[in-house]
Amino acid sequence: MVLDELIDYIQNLSEVDVTELEEEDAKLAHRMAYLPVADIPSALVFFAAMNFLNAYVKKPYADPHFRKRYMFKNDVTRGLESLIQHPLSGLSIYMAKDVNYVSVGGLQFSFHNLEKTQILRDYSKSEMNIVQEWTGLRLQSAAKQVFDYAMGLVSVEMKEMLRSVDPIEIFKVLSDPICFSLYQALCKKDYLESELMKQFTYDRPSISHRMNELVGCRLVIKSNIDSLLNYGVNPMAQDQIEDLFEPRKGKTDDEVAKFHVEVSR
Repeated sequence: MVLDELIDYIQNLSEVDVTELEEEDAKLAHRMAYLPVADIPSALVFFAAMNFLNAYVKKPYADPHFRKRYMFKNDVTRGLESLIQHPLSGLSIYMAKDVNYVSVGGLQFSFHNLEKTQILRDYSKSEMNIVQEWTGLRLQSAAKQVFDYAMGLVSVEMKEMLRSVDPIEIFKVLSDPICFSLYQALCKKDYLESELMKQFTYDRPSISHRMNELVGCRLVIKSNIDSLLNYGVNPMAQDQIEDLFEPRKGKTDDEVAKFHVEVSR
């Protein structure tokens, strides 16, 4: 679907046409909150994902546990702060009293009741905060179609970042005591390779080998900062691992607690 077709679809959408939103798409949108917003395509993908979550959490069939733990508006605020500090040509932000508009890629996204951080307050009072009129397109009603349209613009590199991790592979890597120690350290902060060498008594080949394994299973992300090798945990992988340990859908907290008591006997 091209942009003109998407806009035409939204303009002619009726309430009976609204597509049911799937939990798996919501989980994917959740992972997309961690993507770096560095250009217009990635910004469009980010806000399409936030728009999807904005619609999903309001649905009566949304997974209660997912809805309870997901604070997508914090991610929207974080994304806006980043874009205010590092503006993109072709993207505009308007912060009104009760609603925030983001126009990007030919679409206008709206978000209500965001936390008014200092950065957002300063922006709202600045000359950069140029008034936008609402386009009249209700993107939440077409959240699935907007999300699919944005996903069609995802780069090969971004698709690789979004690819689901293999938990068995991760647990095999973490069964190594050195890997586990390195991973625990990275859960607290990012480290340059040289800092890891100083932090641990393991020899350089041992650390390099284990870091390659952690990066290989996608639990850790390797990047370059001023030509220096840097390591940090992959938040998208972390999120997927947490999903494995969520209470089974449909079980109440009391039922889960009762199960644990019975298992411990």
